[in-house]
Amino acid sequence: LNYNQLTGIPSTAFQGLTKLT
Repeated sequence: LNYNQLTGIPSTAFQGLTKLT
C-alpha cells in the first residue's frame, strides 16, 4: 500500500500546491 493511495484526493491537492511553489 502506498501513502499516495491512502491520501487519495488530498495527495493530488498537495501535488498541485508543490507545482505552484
